[in-house]
Amino acid sequence: MMPTAAPPHVDDKVLRAAWLYYRENLTQDSIAAALGVSRATVGRLLERARREGIVRVEIDPDLLGAVGIAASLSAKYERTEVLVVPADGVEHDQAEINARLARAAAQLLSGRLNPEDTLAIGWGDTVVKSVTQLPAGRQIVTLTGGVGSYPGALSARFGESLAMIPAPFLASTPERAEAFASEGSIERIMAQAVAAQWKLVGVGGLNPDASIVKFGYQTADDLHALEAAGSVGDILGLFYDINGEVFDLDIHRRRIGVDLDDLATAPGTLIAAAGGKDKRMAMLGALRGGFVDLLVTTEEDARAIAEYDDGLGDQERDG
Repeated sequence: MMPTAAPPHVDDKVLRAAWLYYRENLTQDSIAAALGVSRATVGRLLERARREGIVRVEIDPDLLGAVGIAASLSAKYERTEVLVVPADGVEHDQAEINARLARAAAQLLSGRLNPEDTLAIGWGDTVVKSVTQLPAGRQIVTLTGGVGSYPGALSARFGESLAMIPAPFLASTPERAEAFASEGSIERIMAQAVAAQWKLVGVGGLNPDASIVKFGYQTADDLHALEAAGSVGDILGLFYDINGEVFDLDIHRRRIGVDLDDLATAPGTLIAAAGGKDKRMAMLGALRGGFVDLLVTTEEDARAIAEYDDGLGDQERDG
């Protein structure tokens, strides 16, 4: 068998520096002497190795539960394990927050999923960014209707191993939603989603940039009205209050997808990956409602949630 040639984009010195540093445990001074370059050049070569993917650094994501605030929230909300992405001292925009959480969720799933496991997914930017980092060939199934809510990148990556509920997210009437849900093909996929060993969802806030508004399922005015009525956010299009009480809404009766009640009694692990100031109250409601088994969020968000929860005490629980 002919040896496989190195990809043409790999720089010889970058590869040598990376191997000597990460595999031979040489110091940067020793590598500089071996390559005949300065120590500063070695530092730049190692940075290129990380940037170009020659070196991939992995940290066991389970250890993120050992961060103090994560352990504190996990102890308080015993039904939910909390993992936090450590603060880096930089104020990130929502897209950057989503990307950071997606990396953590993808690594978590990569370490926990067995090859034969099924992953059921909701929609939203963080979920999609997480799932598209997983190896192709994984068995993926959607938790809701609304094919347009699941980008083509998922189909391109997973092909026939992606099973989507062949129905809209919202029907025009509750009766039509019930008729859709009773179709054999839809029933089978929803049953597969409920039985999946792993589920990954996002948590929606009530801001105008929320995914549920972007997809056209609700308007900014709709969310404002829900907020005035006491809602703090949604999971899979199901809106709830600060204590995790799900509202009785027309949109829920017209929705086609797995219910939170079904997921609460289903086997497997339900993971939520969410972060950002606009989602903090929604995450607190999810914690109080015990909707998810594992929450992946940022350290900043976890601290803000804990501080608000401590200040709130039981006044809204009893209100």
